[in-house]
This record gives sequence, structure tokens and C-alpha cells, in this order.
Amino acid sequence: MLRLLSQFIIVLYHLYLLFIAKTDDAPSYKAIQMPLHVGVIIFVLLSGYFSINATSQKLLKLVAVFLVYTLPETFYTLTHSNSLQHAVHALFLLSYTHFWFIKTYLFLFLVSPMLNLYWRTSSDRMRWFMTGAWGFVAIYMATTHGDKSMLSGKNLVNFMFLYYVGRLLNLYKEKWQRQHYLTLISCYLLLNVAIVAAYMLLDGIGRKAVWALSFPYSSPILLVNSVLLFMIVGKMHFQSKVVNYLAASSLAIYLIHGCRPYVIGTIGDVTLYLYDHIPNGLLLFGSCMLLTLLIILFAITIDKLLTPLWNRVNEVGRNLYLKLGY
Repeated sequence: MLRLLSQFIIVLYHLYLLFIAKTDDAPSYKAIQMPLHVGVIIFVLLSGYFSINATSQKLLKLVAVFLVYTLPETFYTLTHSNSLQHAVHALFLLSYTHFWFIKTYLFLFLVSPMLNLYWRTSSDRMRWFMTGAWGFVAIYMATTHGDKSMLSGKNLVNFMFLYYVGRLLNLYKEKWQRQHYLTLISCYLLLNVAIVAAYMLLDGIGRKAVWALSFPYSSPILLVNSVLLFMIVGKMHFQSKVVNYLAASSLAIYLIHGCRPYVIGTIGDVTLYLYDHIPNGLLLFGSCMLLTLLIILFAITIDKLLTPLWNRVNEVGRNLYLKLGY
């Protein structure tokens, strides 16, 4: 359910980031992006919580899903490119893709066996030390602009840090699951109201400070925000084959909704139509939520129609795994 929730938040956030906020520079449209920026972090926290089991079969499936769903993107770039360089870049998908999450997550996938080995063979003190060390680099160096490569948090160091935070959430789940729902929900709501209100009320350097501490993937407040939401949903105890069935298409949701032919065309046009015809901010937000739900359902439908292809990929991957033993 958290995977689906994270994708819902990511799609909704992109509607505001790519269209509404670019059309209207009202502070409210930018402020709402801070609470909506938790989706990617939750997705990586989940990977750490359950631990990535990196095998050749899963690697093949990850790359295959990426290549299939970015074919429209590649074709669009090749047909709209004005230079040979851009056309060549389109063929090197993993190097020049604007799907930065896929590239960074692939790096995390490849190093996960080492991360898992260190976790299994280390004491709790060393686990905290390593998590803190990566957190220092990922958060402190980025927030203080001490390292320009760390600024946005879209890097392997930050993903390794978040991966270990997810491992810690699993290790201490009995403690945080004893917390009352009211406490967690109250903290989550108060935090988000506070950062949105602070951004809208402050100006100049104060507003920039709120943004720097609450928006980038390397920001401390965003991490707290994501962990709180993770705990709220993580306290729920239920089983649902339907949820698991739908959540298997999480990556497809991200890739399909982010392809330029869909973004520049249908998704962008519909979002701007809603913005032009719904002056009320709350009604616009609700309409964007409905549009997000429709986008997700469309992406899941496409992914399920491709089930025979994914079954074939899994079969090839299984044979590869048996041959390589990895």
C-alpha cells in the first residue's frame, strides 16, 4: 500500500511542479510541493525496510521494464532532436535519461549486496555509525552547500543513507509501532501545516531557508516527514492480494506518467485545463487528485496487459539465475 501511496504522491506532485507552479508563481502552489515531495523517499525507505534481494533475474526485470516503458520517450527524442548529439544520447538510456530515480535506484540495487552484508555482520553501534556517516554527507553537506554534487539528494550516497534508515525502521519496528496513531498523525499534520505556513508567511532568506530544509531529497525535515508517514501506514495490519497485485505495477506508474509524449501532451493539457477552469485552490487540488488516480489506473492497466511479456522476461531471468547462480 505504501508503494501505491508513494506513486500517487509522486504523480500529484509532478502535476504541480511541471504545470501549475510553472503557470502561476503563487507561493501556495510552490508551498504544497514540500509535503508532496515524500514519495521517492518512502519508496527507498521501503527498499531498505524489506531489503533488496539483488539477483540477475530481478536486475533483468528492472532493466526490461525501464527499456520497454521508455520506448515512447526514446522515439520522441529521436524524432524531435535537432542535433546528432541529442539523438545519440537518446540511445544511451541509462546514462542520459531524465528518469534520474531509475538510474540512481539501479546503482543502489547493484551495491545492495554489500550494504546487506555489512548490516548482517555489524553490531547495532556500527549500523548507527554508518547510517550517521552517510547521513552527514547526504544531509549536512547538501544543506550547507558544502558539496554541490549533494545538493538535490538525487545521488547514491543519499539513497544508501535512506536504505539504512529503512533497515533501522525494520530493526526497531516494535518500538515505533507501539506509538499511538493520534500522536503520529498529529505530528505529521502539524509538521506539514508548519512548513507550508512558514513558507507562505516568510519572505526572502527566511522562505529560502524553509525550502532548503524541507524540500530537497537531502533535507532533514523532508526525511522526518517521510518517516512519520511511513510509520502511520506501517502501523496498519492487514492483508490484501488486490493491493499487492496493483502495487506490482508501481514502477510502471512512475515510468509511464513521466514519458514526455504523455507529459507534454495529454497529462499537461488536462492539468492546465483544470487550472484554467477551477479558480478555487482546494477544488483544484481535489481535481488533481482525481486526475492522478486516473493516471495511475491507466498505467496499471497498461502494465497488466503486458503481463505475458513480463512472464517471458521472468522466465529468461530465471534461466539466467540458474546458470549464473546469482
